[in-house]
Amino acid sequence: MANPILNFQNRLGLRQKAVITFALLGLLVGIASNVIIQSALQPILQDTLPTVKEGEQILKMTQQLQSESASYIATGNQIHRTRFLNTEAYINIKLKGYSEFLGDDPGETEVLESFTATIEEISAANKNAITSHSRTLELLEELDSLEEPISTLFYTMQEITNEEVRRNIQEENFEELEKGALRTKDLLSTFSLAIQALQREVNEYIVLSEEETLEDFEETLEILDKTITELSLTFDEDETKEASILQQVTRIKEQIRPLTIEVINSHTETLSLVRKSNSIAEKVDAENANLQRVVDEEIENSLRLSRNSIFISFVVGLLLAIIGYAVANTLVASILELSYTSKEIARGDLGARAEVKSQDEIGTLALAFNEMAKRVQNMLGGLEEQVAERTAELEQISAKAQKRAAQLETIANVASSVASLQGMDQLLPYITQTVSERFEFYHVGIFLLSED
Repeated sequence: MANPILNFQNRLGLRQKAVITFALLGLLVGIASNVIIQSALQPILQDTLPTVKEGEQILKMTQQLQSESASYIATGNQIHRTRFLNTEAYINIKLKGYSEFLGDDPGETEVLESFTATIEEISAANKNAITSHSRTLELLEELDSLEEPISTLFYTMQEITNEEVRRNIQEENFEELEKGALRTKDLLSTFSLAIQALQREVNEYIVLSEEETLEDFEETLEILDKTITELSLTFDEDETKEASILQQVTRIKEQIRPLTIEVINSHTETLSLVRKSNSIAEKVDAENANLQRVVDEEIENSLRLSRNSIFISFVVGLLLAIIGYAVANTLVASILELSYTSKEIARGDLGARAEVKSQDEIGTLALAFNEMAKRVQNMLGGLEEQVAERTAELEQISAKAQKRAAQLETIANVASSVASLQGMDQLLPYITQTVSERFEFYHVGIFLLSED
């Protein structure tokens, strides 16, 4: 069974074969272009897209980190602190793996390193904020632990001052009552209110974080210091009870004053760290936008390379088709002309000749073909002359034979007439006429010999 591919190939002309050959070359160029495109897209699939995915996960966990930090600072609930620490540990693991995506491109490496450093910075800021707030909560607990001793002290001071007031009233010592007991009672009341104000302002500042609260806190501290100073001048150190009260008041003041200041400073530090964290969060957004820009540029460069490869492949394929057509016409035209000339000779035009346009192998073939055609023409021309001469000779011989046959037939007829005609008057005219007609003689005469 014949191969259909070979049959199809055999039916194709040279020009079609040449065009198909260059078309196949164009197909190979397209395949090579596809390989280039795959090579250009491979970094996107292997590096860029995983980088974007990991970056999005890290950014999402960073937002969760900030949320847990803010929730812990707002509520003081330890579950948010635990979640924060877990999220921070997971981010650190992700950042270690994220370094694997750092490529050879200096710009990309710089952006990724900056993004990683910013994430680490915001993580550290939030962790410091939580640590600071934890310290604030510890100080608040310590401050709360002083509430009972303060209440006991206030009760004791109230009992002592009330007793002093009753004693002065009983003794009708109104001057001492006015300058001593009542003044002491007012100062102790002011001291008690100042202590309560400090506690209230500390709690307000932690909850509201307003600057006005700090101003009120500073004023309350001044009032507290001033009250302690006046109490020290009012109390009689020789009086045991008064000396004891002054000592306890001073001790409470020495405990609660630095403690409240430390709480205020700790929460101020926490607020500063929160503001720093928010500022870094904006930086994270900027770094993420920068990273996205680099990723988009890389993707765009890869796509541009792919588009350029497709365009170049199209142009190269088109050029190959044009070149193939031109080469086919150049190389095949002479062969097709030679084929056309051979067909003309086969149809009988022995004078047809192929035009020699080049000195290459095809030109040599055309020269050889023309020489062969010339020899064939000469050979056939000699044969025709010989045939014509031979034919002429045969025609002459045939004419002579026909003439001789006619002559013989005339002789036979004359002999037959001689036998049938007896009179000379009839026989002689018949013989002369018959001989003249059959032998094509202009004049025939019979001469008779006389007997004499």
